[in-house]
Amino acid sequence: MINFFKLIGSIICLLIACIATGQTLIKGTVITGKKQNPLAEVQIQVRGTSISTTTDKSGNYTMEIPSSVSYDITFASPLPASNANAPVLIFSLEGYETQFVVFQGVSKLDVLLPRLNSEVANNVQDPKTATTTIGVLTEAELQQVVSPYLGQNLSAKIAGLQAFSTALAPGQDVALQLRAANTFANGQQPLLLLDDIFLSETSLADINPDDIAYVEVLKGAASAGYYGSRAANGVIRLFSKRGKGLSDGENRITYRTEYGFSRQANQFDLNTLTNRAITNPNGPQPVLGETNSNATYQETLPNLQDYQENTLFRNGAFNTNYLAMEGQSGNTNFFGSAQRMQDQGILQGVEGYTRYAFRLNLDHQFNQKLSFNASSQFSFANQALPEESPNHPQGLLATTLQLTPIYDLNVPNEEDGTAFDWDIDNTGNGITNPLYRRANTAQMVDRNRILGNLTLNYQPTNWFKMSYAALLDRSNHTYEQFLEKGYLSSLRPSGFGEMATFGIDGSKGGGFLRSTQQQQTFVAHGNATVDKRLAKLRIRLGIDGWYEYLGSAFHSIGGENLAVSSIRSLDNIQSNLVATSKQSEAETFSGSLSSEVNYSNKYIFHGTLRIEESSLFGAKELTADYYQAGVAWRVTEDLKIKGVQDLKLRAAIGTAGIRPTFFNNLLIITSSMEW
Repeated sequence: MINFFKLIGSIICLLIACIATGQTLIKGTVITGKKQNPLAEVQIQVRGTSISTTTDKSGNYTMEIPSSVSYDITFASPLPASNANAPVLIFSLEGYETQFVVFQGVSKLDVLLPRLNSEVANNVQDPKTATTTIGVLTEAELQQVVSPYLGQNLSAKIAGLQAFSTALAPGQDVALQLRAANTFANGQQPLLLLDDIFLSETSLADINPDDIAYVEVLKGAASAGYYGSRAANGVIRLFSKRGKGLSDGENRITYRTEYGFSRQANQFDLNTLTNRAITNPNGPQPVLGETNSNATYQETLPNLQDYQENTLFRNGAFNTNYLAMEGQSGNTNFFGSAQRMQDQGILQGVEGYTRYAFRLNLDHQFNQKLSFNASSQFSFANQALPEESPNHPQGLLATTLQLTPIYDLNVPNEEDGTAFDWDIDNTGNGITNPLYRRANTAQMVDRNRILGNLTLNYQPTNWFKMSYAALLDRSNHTYEQFLEKGYLSSLRPSGFGEMATFGIDGSKGGGFLRSTQQQQTFVAHGNATVDKRLAKLRIRLGIDGWYEYLGSAFHSIGGENLAVSSIRSLDNIQSNLVATSKQSEAETFSGSLSSEVNYSNKYIFHGTLRIEESSLFGAKELTADYYQAGVAWRVTEDLKIKGVQDLKLRAAIGTAGIRPTFFNNLLIITSSMEW
């Protein structure tokens, strides 16, 4: 019996040894600040894997590291070539800068985590001492379940944030909403900022999520009141990577390629019964007659077809290639990246979406008083759209699902022998064959976008600093809609008239529409801040000024009755040529005063008053006032509660929004030509 237990013990030890092969046990402590205070609850993750742990209340951690990781290839200098595939450890904690450490086989690794320079009202705000609701997503959290679209990547990672898909076509971003709806006229989208750039487009589809270092979320009026009339629905602040946290002289190159599929998770139930009499059940095109006597759905449909499987949905492939370079040398740090992403999407017959995104960030410290920051991004994308939106009654989704599933959609037209009989539906519902619409229509969008931030910081003393920032978001969209010559269906896509249908008043059918839209937001922002410490009391006072310019231009030209088939050109239009132009401009001047009083990180008060003057408010009321005020008591700094690390009581009040849109207040001059 003893020998039996020895044998079992030997087998267990052997299994443990086999499992442990290729892993290294590592221990260490995570600290912060000049006094090297330990940090609890720091998340430590092996990049590209699910291996993770957290530090205890003394900042200590223990974890097993695999010998190599093949998900991401990271080269860090100075790193021996033999360790090119070494694992990368990610140390992250809300309110602190995320650190990346290339593991080189050591058994003990201590890491310094600097406090995150997260600025609200140009004052450093630690979520633990904030008087309002502030949420932070670290880079490690953003890398969990990564989506190629930034808006989708935020979904389910921020408490109170809801993301709604607006279309089935790839390249369409989600609509974001923080907590409950706050406005009706201006939508529910929160104010979006990237490196403090006011994004004139609410869409994040063309921004590369791999470039984002962390996200800060301000929920509710009391948090977002600092940003005034544009912040009625809250604020989401995105910060891109900058090459910080590396050692002096260290450079890092990261390349990643990703390939996958997207699919429709659930399909709609297939209709199998009808309330009509079956006149002719034979042949590829069964014929249904009038409604049966009791008008109930009890007759089994013949020749059942699964349009969702064969016509509508597919497993769409997507591919991403990403290259990033970052480094730090002396007083300069930089980050640059390039990405190509291609997404076929789940709709058959739709070409999909392709995005190219380039970024370059640069920080330089001239001397102890003067520093410079620059952020820039350029992106361009091409997107194919279904002929109508998914919710449109004549859209691809609606017509496919509403069509009685008994027809072979591939039979030719009896009128001219072309593919896909357009009036295949003989039930009287008049639904156009979705394959015919797909083969004879096309919609494409080309868009490019430039984002830029130039900031100059001057700090003559350790308690006084000033800054000036110039912020730009400029985008251009070119939209083309094409309808093939000889188009037979009387149910035309939106934007076209009767001459787009073949045979109407001698028309040869077809049409072409091209429109361009330019949007631009330019913001100039100046700030001066006094930050003084008196024993345990910290007082911060800030004054800010903004100038904001909003510009929008729209130009459209199009017509019908094409002369030649398959030519997508304005010269091909013979009838109903119409040109339209719209242009809008608005200016806003804003100023704010902010203050914070913090006693020993226990008792905190924060307040802001902002005044805006904008042409969008109307001729009679040019100005609007916004405020926020909050107090907080960190209970666990005075009272030690077993099992509770941080308990804070706070109260806040404030106002934010609403700024009217262009079309609510401005007189829009529209010019059109028709011949």
